[in-house]
Amino acid sequence: MRRVTLPFSEAATSMRIADHTMWAEETSDGYAVQLFTDDLEPFSFPITKGEAGWHEHSYSPAAGDWLCRQCATATDSCVQVNR
Repeated sequence: MRRVTLPFSEAATSMRIADHTMWAEETSDGYAVQLFTDDLEPFSFPITKGEAGWHEHSYSPAAGDWLCRQCATATDSCVQVNR
């Protein structure tokens, strides 16, 4: 489980949570993300990773070390999934 800042995606905007930071956890099938309130109660239904602003990291020696501004994680490269 980790914190995500929701982008202005169609799902986040319609749920009125765009630009809010929430807890999120990848679902067991790996295709969606379940959002949680600050009290760790499930929020609504799972949404796609891209709609939730979910980022995944991978190593790329050519990219060099940098800080992912979206994830606030020191990483070599960051790719938003399901754009």
